[in-house]
Amino acid sequence: MAFNYLLNNNNLITNNKLISILESVKSSKLRGLEIGFGTGKKTISIAKEFKSFYAIEPNKIYYDKFKEICKINKCNIKSYNMDLQNFVNYTNKKFNVIILINVIHLLNLDDFVKISKTILKKNNYIIIINPHEKPINWGNNEFNKNSELFDQNKWIKFKNKLKDLYLNLLNHKYFFKFDEDLYDKYFILKI
Repeated sequence: MAFNYLLNNNNLITNNKLISILESVKSSKLRGLEIGFGTGKKTISIAKEFKSFYAIEPNKIYYDKFKEICKINKCNIKSYNMDLQNFVNYTNKKFNVIILINVIHLLNLDDFVKISKTILKKNNYIIIINPHEKPINWGNNEFNKNSELFDQNKWIKFKNKLKDLYLNLLNHKYFFKFDEDLYDKYFILKI
């Protein structure tokens, strides 16, 4: 049985489903942006699918860890330690694809789309990936069932928030396509 996330030779995570989606939009000729990349283990693999790739992470600790990983792996990613609004104010670049992995629940969807439209080229994509509503695969140990810090009540509240968010994505005026695999849900908006 193959897993969705595979470790490559450099211990970086490759997401097969996302790579397939990116190939379908011919990302190798495009400029991409990932928002909230954490420590970047997925980012480095994803960036290879683009002509040029940018990444922003507001958390300084994650950003510094990413810089270390990026240096070791000699990646060609333009990264910034800032949030989306500051990045929009900073850059004049336009992107073909914006990617969010496991962070959309931290943002207001309508505000995010409004801001993203200012840096996204017309008729291009926002790809939002989040895990299924299962108590595994979350960065917060309170939401990971196998953690001693797992909090059932917090998990139930969070799970309900995710269900509402996923429903909002499916009904969003820019909704384009939905896909899923064993671990994640993939929402594609075309703006």
